[in-house]
Amino acid sequence: MNAKIILASSSEIRQKLFRNAGIPVITDPANIDENSIKLSLEKENKSHDEIVQILSDYKGINKANKWSDNIIISCDQILSFKGKILSKPKDIESAKKNLKNLSGSKHFLITASTIIENKNIVWRHLSKSEMFMRKLNDVQISSYINEVGSKCLSSVGGYMIEEQGIKLFNKINGDYFSILGIPLIEIINFLYEKNMIK
Repeated sequence: MNAKIILASSSEIRQKLFRNAGIPVITDPANIDENSIKLSLEKENKSHDEIVQILSDYKGINKANKWSDNIIISCDQILSFKGKILSKPKDIESAKKNLKNLSGSKHFLITASTIIENKNIVWRHLSKSEMFMRKLNDVQISSYINEVGSKCLSSVGGYMIEEQGIKLFNKINGDYFSILGIPLIEIINFLYEKNMIK
């Protein structure tokens, strides 16, 4: 099979996970207005599971015509906290505020993935991880933000568990790769079945 694997994502961690696994992908981030779609879906009273899956689907569909003879992988992730969706922090102060809100509480990271082949959705996956953040005081939050700097703005919760962010948690229930933004093992299984990797 000569089809290429297209990753419709700008996420550096997703790209790195594929590189580390020795799976060559072409990165071509989707061009959709995520916030507008998210707001519209919330107004329709869609569940958080539905919202994240629809966003993932849209990202893949956005690239379906351009890469029609290839396999397109798209993903989306949302942070669900007390019935609301938390978006990526806009600035350092927002990141601190997010961490203060999440401190001492449980939240969910919901990760959706979509695979498109011949312009059709042929595979979907949804995972939900429970994230238990330890109780943090203002000094601990500031110290963490100072350590990671602006990198905290690339994560919906303002943390990256693959780096210093793991210190903020006392318990996690869920698939590690899905927490990082992509269910890598399940996607690899799909690619093996398609004989796209050896």
